[in-house]
Amino acid sequence: MSHIKNPKDPILLHGIEPLEALKRLKYIHENGKDNRGRKIRKDAQLMSGCVASIPLAPSKDNLESEKVKKWLKEQHDFMLQKFGDCYVSQLLHIDESYIHTHSIIIANMDEFQTVSLDKVHPGYTAQRSVPTDAGRTFKKKAYQEAMRLFQDS
Repeated sequence: MSHIKNPKDPILLHGIEPLEALKRLKYIHENGKDNRGRKIRKDAQLMSGCVASIPLAPSKDNLESEKVKKWLKEQHDFMLQKFGDCYVSQLLHIDESYIHTHSIIIANMDEFQTVSLDKVHPGYTAQRSVPTDAGRTFKKKAYQEAMRLFQDS
């Protein structure tokens, strides 16, 4: 049973459809290499998502309001600024209590098939920057601080 009474198709606001993003992700996973030239691990963080909502019902008036138009533009600009060309898709959902978007971020692969994970998830990027011998506590703190900064930006 779905939590949505009357499901509606999401509206593509940016980039590619989610199924196309999935195909891209699969291609990167099957063909990409890490920065040491090794095949990408099965559990590699190649994609992340972001959900943003505004506490307004998805009525026609709200959807056409300047407030929602400004919010949508700010969401898009934020995603571009934080994730650049890794930000591949943004969908608008108008079939739940509040207007909200889902964004998809996928790792890039360069011309040498090397996959860069640095733009995919700020917490994991910060965690990977801590030396291995520093221990899990420092890695956890780096992750938490990066995510705190991300959410406050």
